[in-house]
Amino acid sequence: MRNARQQRGELDFDLINRVHVPIALGSMILALVLLARATISGRFDETGRLAATVTVAILANAFVCGALSGPHDRYGARIAWIATFTAALAMLRAIHDLLPNAKGAWVQRAPSPRLGTMENQV
Repeated sequence: MRNARQQRGELDFDLINRVHVPIALGSMILALVLLARATISGRFDETGRLAATVTVAILANAFVCGALSGPHDRYGARIAWIATFTAALAMLRAIHDLLPNAKGAWVQRAPSPRLGTMENQV
């Protein structure tokens, strides 16, 4: 274990941590804000449901990993990217909602299937 360059102090992550840590924390805060907005408005759209799922997943991961093996940064880092992905999707959705005439495959919403229409197809 001590043969790795990181364990011997030969690798320096200060520069990347100056970027990564604020983005990860900001993304987690944004997920909480999205969840609070959905809860207050009573409208859990796709973004609100995703924020709720991500928030529960991050908290469950912290609880389980902390209870079973002790608090270590590496366990939280394995799931922190999900909050950043959620923040990126929320921003894309906000851009799409602000620009209703925007064209392009990356901003088009997929039609959500309705139960009645699915029964007719079977």
